[in-house]
Amino acid sequence: MRPSDAPGAKVIAPTPELFPAENRAWTAKRDEAGLTVEYEGAGAHVTVEGKGRLRSRLDGTALAPVEVPGPGLYTLAEHETHGRHTIEIRLDGKVALWAVSFSPGVPAAAATASPR
Repeated sequence: MRPSDAPGAKVIAPTPELFPAENRAWTAKRDEAGLTVEYEGAGAHVTVEGKGRLRSRLDGTALAPVEVPGPGLYTLAEHETHGRHTIEIRLDGKVALWAVSFSPGVPAAAATASPR
């Protein structure tokens, strides 16, 4: 169970969902190969369609590539607590990105506090 799922957990709202291209999907061919997003939250996720691979870097560190076999919501990064991060996303293949969304998280102090 994630700390944010515990009964009575207090969470901090994440950065609002981002739509990188208005009224259409964002693609490497039409837009750019990469997208950099600064966010606050406990995770970063993308809604995509097509097939290919997502490559990303979190705060400058490469993450494992995510295979995209078809449309869906894919998690790029998850964090134990709410924090400020920068994620760089690269699309490989025929992947089209509709949205980038973020998870709420517990404050760092709440995750390390001892239960009473």
